[in-house]
Amino acid sequence: MNRNLRIDLGAALMLLASGPVFGLASDSDQPINLEADWAERDDVKQTTVYKGAVVVTQGTMRISGDKVTMHYDDEGEPEKIIVTGKLARFRQRADGADTYQRAKARRMEFFPKKDLVILVREADYSDGQGFKISGERIVYNTVTGNARAASTASGRPTTKAGKPKGRVKITIQSKKKKK
Repeated sequence: MNRNLRIDLGAALMLLASGPVFGLASDSDQPINLEADWAERDDVKQTTVYKGAVVVTQGTMRISGDKVTMHYDDEGEPEKIIVTGKLARFRQRADGADTYQRAKARRMEFFPKKDLVILVREADYSDGQGFKISGERIVYNTVTGNARAASTASGRPTTKAGKPKGRVKITIQSKKKKK
């Protein structure tokens, strides 16, 4: 793989993994490994596209999907990272946790500068500590830990036909230990 493609992905993932809520602080110091069947950078469109069972790892972080598209701003910094697939998946251990935060959806959009992750269609997020949320759209702030979910992919309360597609589902496990 082209060295520039590895550097581009590395810069984006270090930004992505830097949020204190979303992952181990030491993850950003780890080497970045990428596997894909194909990659292409387009300087005019300011994008890099990776296709074919894409797997990205850095420390405890693991992202997988059929396609990863990275969009850059005018300074060459990652602005938006889109992961798509039958189910795009994200996993990472948070500081001080023994369990993994996990997310999956048909489409994941990461906005590193805004500390936002948007999960769209068949979206699920678990903090690994007993909190789970699912819906058609989940917006998660990686710094504050705030999550907002909707039963439609657009985030609106109903579809164009005026009916909800499904329901948002939340599970919160009790933190009390059984004696």
